[in-house]
Amino acid sequence: MKHKELSYILIATLFQGLLFLYPLSGNTGILFILFYFCPLPLFYIGSAWGYKYLCITSMITIAVISIYGLKLAIAYALIFALPAIFFSYYLNLHKESENGDLIWYPINLIFSKLVILSLLLVTVIILYLGLNIQEYQNTISSIYSNIYQIRPDLELTLEINNLGIMSASLPSIFVTFWIIIFTVNLWLGLKLSQKLGNLRRTWQSFDKITLPRTHVYILGFALIVAFLGNGLLMIIASSCSVALLVGYTINGLSVIHYITTANKYRSLILTSIYVMITLFAPLLIPLTIVGILDYKNTLREKFK
Repeated sequence: MKHKELSYILIATLFQGLLFLYPLSGNTGILFILFYFCPLPLFYIGSAWGYKYLCITSMITIAVISIYGLKLAIAYALIFALPAIFFSYYLNLHKESENGDLIWYPINLIFSKLVILSLLLVTVIILYLGLNIQEYQNTISSIYSNIYQIRPDLELTLEINNLGIMSASLPSIFVTFWIIIFTVNLWLGLKLSQKLGNLRRTWQSFDKITLPRTHVYILGFALIVAFLGNGLLMIIASSCSVALLVGYTINGLSVIHYITTANKYRSLILTSIYVMITLFAPLLIPLTIVGILDYKNTLREKFK
């Protein structure tokens, strides 16, 4: 291992500890947003030097976090480290063409795996919290009590008067943030590697992100089960539906990025869209519809 790689690994480890532990340490206010950038150092190391160096970084970080609590270290490993290693493996996966060029694993397939992994991760978490609805709700109630002890400033924000709504919505909230956080940090990690000249693969724009055609049928089935099911089955189906809808929303945004490529007002259009959906979330619905309409991956061709 070269001194350069070692220095970056140590910096990434320290940065990871700061991003993961500091927001959970107490009343950090707006600095809790640091937590959302936990995967950024991981994706930078993974895209710059490969998943093997990322494994070393993750193991050191897990060891550091375990000093503050074994459960925190396990949570970090499952939610951030292992998924980032998995994605970094595919980021650096390639084959050689007949003329000697390297063909890299497509970004859109990595995004598809990101959505599927979110479904699996949230399902495992739900089943870990309880194998039946009563046990699951009791665990959720206990989690909120622990959150109030760690972050007393949230007690005025979070209410547990309706435990049913909270227990049903928590997995959907988790999977939404997980997909958004990992997608944004994946883009930032690749962009940072490119700017610093360490990116191993060729840069691939995110304006061609798509989901496989089968996902739209999975979404339809999950929505039916979410409406007709009950108990844990309903919660799992709702979480799966939300994950796929978030995926199609990002797909829709990718379509907008693509069709505005040649427009001289592109920056203004995209900035306006992001500002509007930030201020008024229901505007995400048209983007989701655009993403679903692109289920055959042909919508971009119609705007050429």
